[in-house]
Amino acid sequence: MDTTDTAPGLRPRTRTGLPDWACFLLGVVGALVGLLPWLVQGMRLPLQNLWSDPVSPDAMPLVALPFSQYTLILLVSLMVTGSALAGLLLRSVGRPRRARGFVLAWGGLLLVQGAATAQTVSEVRPGLSADSRSDLYFGTILGVIIASIVVGLLVAVLVSRAPAPGAALGLTTGALVVDSWLSTLLYAQDGPFRIASPAPLLEWLPAVLVGAVLAWCGVRSVGRVLAWIVSLFLLWIVPALFTGIMTAAGSRVLLRNPRDALEAAGETFGAALGPAGMSWRYVLVALAIGAVGAAVAGEIRRRRRVA
Repeated sequence: MDTTDTAPGLRPRTRTGLPDWACFLLGVVGALVGLLPWLVQGMRLPLQNLWSDPVSPDAMPLVALPFSQYTLILLVSLMVTGSALAGLLLRSVGRPRRARGFVLAWGGLLLVQGAATAQTVSEVRPGLSADSRSDLYFGTILGVIIASIVVGLLVAVLVSRAPAPGAALGLTTGALVVDSWLSTLLYAQDGPFRIASPAPLLEWLPAVLVGAVLAWCGVRSVGRVLAWIVSLFLLWIVPALFTGIMTAAGSRVLLRNPRDALEAAGETFGAALGPAGMSWRYVLVALAIGAVGAAVAGEIRRRRRVA
């Protein structure tokens, strides 16, 4: 028998948490904020090497995503950052009343990102020249966008619903691309947030954020320790992988020969992982921040227990 209505001094148990409509709205907001750097830039499609007719930059159509081989990392960043934010909002603002609230939030996220992809594709594909090179180019960029949406959805699920180790992996994935997102937002030529010159410390932001995530996660279980290992491994690998990809994708000369492009990407990737690269430095910074933060958090918990 339910005694919450009759027992003296006890409040009736009420359903708490976000309503379904608010969950859906959080997913939409997260996706829109993820697209913000591109929106404030004006949304003008970059010039395409395989465009069927020569046009000026101002004559290119307006698109919701920067469809170009030169913006591959930005494409990933727009999708994954928005997804991580949506998951973080769900986890921090308030849990949904029902499990379907999570599904609705993820649905709002996918609705915006899917609509942005469809609008971009509808503008880009008709303007490309009709040949096999255009088909390969279009399919590759579209594949990157779809893969980014899938990874972003996984990040949103982990951040919003998973226990601390899984949430830490989701937050780490989001942190790995946030520097591209923020730099694009800050350095937009016509954007409201434009700053005079690039911040020299911006490239260290992923390492700092990953360190903060590890400090929050702690090391109080085997799962949390594994989350540390995987997060630091991703921090070591992913920036170097991005560097290698942009070395190949950013060169029109290399793209004419796929074998040369792969070799150049592999060499750059290996160099970035080695002693002369930056990846191991990022790992050290994140490890130091995580260790100090976890130690401080542990001491605070110990004092609270004693008190």
